[in-house]
Amino acid sequence: MIQIASSKTLSLEGANIPDASLDEIVQGLIFDSDYPGHFRNNGIYTENDALYMHGKKVNIYSERDPTKIPWKGHLAIDSTGVFKDTVLLRDHIGQARKVILTAPPKDDMPIIAPGVNNSYLSAVKNDEIFSGASCTSIMFANALKAAILLHGLDDILFVVLSLDHSYTKSDELSDDKFRAKGHNAILSTSTGSGKCVIKILPELKNKLIENVRSVRVPVSTGCIGGFTLITKNQIKYKSANELLKAMEQKVESSDLKGQIGFDYSSDREQKKFRFSSASVVKSDYFCVMSNMTQIGSNSVSYEFGTDNRWSYTRSICKLSEMIADTI
Repeated sequence: MIQIASSKTLSLEGANIPDASLDEIVQGLIFDSDYPGHFRNNGIYTENDALYMHGKKVNIYSERDPTKIPWKGHLAIDSTGVFKDTVLLRDHIGQARKVILTAPPKDDMPIIAPGVNNSYLSAVKNDEIFSGASCTSIMFANALKAAILLHGLDDILFVVLSLDHSYTKSDELSDDKFRAKGHNAILSTSTGSGKCVIKILPELKNKLIENVRSVRVPVSTGCIGGFTLITKNQIKYKSANELLKAMEQKVESSDLKGQIGFDYSSDREQKKFRFSSASVVKSDYFCVMSNMTQIGSNSVSYEFGTDNRWSYTRSICKLSEMIADTI
């Protein structure tokens, strides 16, 4: 909410939060434990049962039926996780002109990853409902697009993804009902990121393995992803730093510019300054590439990360601006 309200081109007109009171919303915004102290100077206060951010009134609703939300804006962002197909999300239309889903869809609605498949938006700009994929799909899509720019699509034989993700509200252990809240175990899980990425980058359909090895780790935000890429030709780069600097040059001259960061601080051989999920918390980059990347003769094992809350919201803000330009 605050990132959208801070946008120079977007105006936050309202938010629908049925599970929290106005006071709870303010407390959650100001005292967010993942970003302590960051939001305290954003002009957040309440007055006459209304929320104000940066001096602007934000209407707060508490409805479970989208047809009853009196949206007054051009664009609605649905992050409930409940409505994941075009038919259900269409209930927002009428109150809003366009809708963005912040999850992979269950049908064939267009999935737009800013900077990765911008041309696809031009082809479907008259559609009313879009998906902004997911936090991990955006991270993978950016890293994979950068790899395609560096290696060339024809040189890539196949790719295998992996993911270490922070816990989410839906992650539960078998003994949760008998213990205090909070987790202290690594949880084996699954992710649909592979399938979603193929929809974003269909050129990888016969190269990318859809099944993704995935675990949840007991941190509140931040995740580390990776993929091993097998190439037809021998890798010409002698070090991770050399490879990433070449990739960075490709990124800077593409639509990915400003979306991918590069971390050269790690030292795998000396086993110090290792890349961690803490390195990417509150990063404005959609993906941060790490020089913990390993190079083989015909393979590269890339490592990268994202803040699945903050960084993904940056992606949704950028997508909102892109779709707003089509209205």
